[in-house]
Amino acid sequence: MCLMGVRARLLIFSDCMLLVAQVYEEKQNGAEHYRDSWRSTVADGQEEELEIDNGKSLRETAQRLYTKLQEAEKKQQAERRMYEDKLSKCQQEAEQSIRARREAEQNATEHQREVEELRRLMASMENEHQGLRRKLKENEEELDRMKTQKMQDGPLQTRCEELEKTVSGLKEKIHHLDDMLKSQQRKVRQMIEQLQNSRTAMQEKDILIQELREKVSWLQAENLELQDKLEHFVSTQPGHTSYHPRSHPRPNLQNVKKVYLPPGSGRPFPLIKLVET
Repeated sequence: MCLMGVRARLLIFSDCMLLVAQVYEEKQNGAEHYRDSWRSTVADGQEEELEIDNGKSLRETAQRLYTKLQEAEKKQQAERRMYEDKLSKCQQEAEQSIRARREAEQNATEHQREVEELRRLMASMENEHQGLRRKLKENEEELDRMKTQKMQDGPLQTRCEELEKTVSGLKEKIHHLDDMLKSQQRKVRQMIEQLQNSRTAMQEKDILIQELREKVSWLQAENLELQDKLEHFVSTQPGHTSYHPRSHPRPNLQNVKKVYLPPGSGRPFPLIKLVET
């Protein structure tokens, strides 16, 4: 393109020199009509030079627009990578929270099973405790009746001694059983506390999972909006078709208090009550 411009200028210059020579020669002969030809030729040369300058200006404008487009693309790609990283991080946190919730749910189920087993064991021990007390009461009553008799022969004396030993053994068993019941009650209270902590952890994980899912949706909408901005910028450049914006609703993350409950987890927690004896 530059070589053609030089050639054009040389041709114009040579034509001008020829015209100058002709005008000088004709002027010597008294001819003045070449003045109009000179003006016309000079005007044509200026117009051709103006066209060349306009072509250079268009190239510079196109180069500026292309540079601007590249900068916009780089900025959009950087922002997109940033949002994609945030999106990936939120998805990983959501997956970790889901796994933690499942573990908490399994722990809660295991604790519930252990509590039920302990309660059955305590019920059995309570029945045994009541049976021992009834037997102790009967033996004590029988022993009191025998002691009230004035005359005690050999067999009666032997029976009294046996009852005294039986009563002493029953008291010892009852005392040991009372200690076992108290120990089981403490263990049950600890298991109930762990169970309630597991349920609280599950509820907290549900809230966290819901917040992370809404944040993921928000980041996806933000990513699509960035893509729309780039498409809109490209469409405003010469030679591109019209742009039709898309709407991407964003969830509101402020004051989010929703709780995600998976299928089957919507039933209320049973009330656990422990009564010490």
